[in-house]
Amino acid sequence: MAEPKILTITQAYSNFWTKYFVFSGTARRSEFWWTFLVNMSIGFIIGMINVRLMGAHQAGPHLLAAVFLLVTIIPSISQLARRCHDAGFSAWWLMALLIPIVDALVLLYIAMVPTDTFRPNKFRR
Repeated sequence: MAEPKILTITQAYSNFWTKYFVFSGTARRSEFWWTFLVNMSIGFIIGMINVRLMGAHQAGPHLLAAVFLLVTIIPSISQLARRCHDAGFSAWWLMALLIPIVDALVLLYIAMVPTDTFRPNKFRR
C-alpha cells in the first residue's frame, strides 16, 4: 500500500473550512492534528483578548469564545467523522462522545490510530 499523504498546516486548515458539511470521505491524522493545533492557538488568543478586555478576575460573557465555538463545532464534528472513516470505523462511534469520561478516551483513540491501509476501507474512494 502507498504511504498516507501528510498534509501541511495550510492544506489541513483549508480542508477544515472547505469541507464544512462533508461527513463522507476521510481525514488523515495530519489533517486532524494540524487543525487541532490551529484551533487551540486561536482559542488561546481569544482567551488572552478576553482577559485583556475584562480583566483576569472578571467573570462574564465571553462573546468571542462563544462565536468561535459556534462557528467551528460543525466542521469539527465533520472532520472527526472523516477521521473515523480514515481509521476504518463508522462515524457512529462519535456517539460515544456523549458519555462522560468515555468521550475523552474515544476521541483520543480516534485521533491517534493510524490510517487503516491494511484492510479494505469502504469509506475511502
